Parts: sequence; structure tokens; C-alpha cells
Amino acid sequence: MTRWLPWLAELQPELFCELSPSTRRKLGVQNTGWVHITTPRGSIRARALVTRRIRPYHLKDKTVHHVGLPWHWGYKA
Repeated sequence: MTRWLPWLAELQPELFCELSPSTRRKLGVQNTGWVHITTPRGSIRARALVTRRIRPYHLKDKTVHHVGLPWHWGYKA
């Protein structure tokens, strides 16, 4: 499903990213607050959705934080 469909866009009107409680604390972000996500390809703004479904990875002696994003969001996100 994509956000090109108006009735779906009404149900979830803003782009969101899921992040863990520990990532939220590290970044100082509030649940439903705005976050800027930047990669080498570009930058977007999304609402933070703090959830325990997303957990940091523990690789050897390193902790890796990541976020989850919807795949299709439409051209106005």
C-alpha cells in the first residue's frame, strides 16, 4: 500500500519512524516528536514512534541503533 491513496493518507497522515526506548534516550527525542533522518542519499523529517519492537543490536562490544520506516509513503512526505 502506498500513501498516494487519499483514504490511507487520512489514517496515517505523517511519516513516522520506529525507534527503541534506548535510542530515544540517546537522541533526546520525545514520543511523537519530530526527528530528522539523514543518509548519504538525502534527509527526511518524520514523527518518532517509540516502541520496544525495535531493539538495538549488540555486535561484539558495539551497540548499533537503527530505526524502522514505512517503505511507501508518497511524494508529499
